[in-house]
Amino acid sequence: MSPILSTVRRLRPPGQEQEPPSTLADGSKHSNEPEPPQALRHDLRRPLLAEHTLTITTDNFADAIDTDTPILIDFWAEWCGPCRMVAPILDEIASEYPGKITIGKLNVDENPSLAAAHDVMSIPTMILFDKGKEQRRIVGARPKHAMVAELAQFLR
Repeated sequence: MSPILSTVRRLRPPGQEQEPPSTLADGSKHSNEPEPPQALRHDLRRPLLAEHTLTITTDNFADAIDTDTPILIDFWAEWCGPCRMVAPILDEIASEYPGKITIGKLNVDENPSLAAAHDVMSIPTMILFDKGKEQRRIVGARPKHAMVAELAQFLR
């Protein structure tokens, strides 16, 4: 035990490990313990749940882009903070424009050959394919209104 910690423990009454909660004016107890970090922010290590997106891999990539509905494929990785910022925006776009655009997510760590084949140099990179051909490329995180503006001609 560090000397500082043992000094702090000696200053407290024997058997009392933490400060007693203080009583607020309304009679409720207020603990002096800080809230755990999970309560304050989203845990970036937890996988993001996307209800309206497809998982794209080397096995289904060719079939996914060869459709009549435009598909925006998000090249991403779990460790990428900006990718995690874009994920809920893409899920919202997919749910707001059903039948007009499909959103796919391709993990570059699990499918490096596809990322290399499409010259993905940084993530997030989103590539819009229409009838199998690349039509638009968006690199970096953008707010929803900017993303919708980039895709406007394909959302009609």
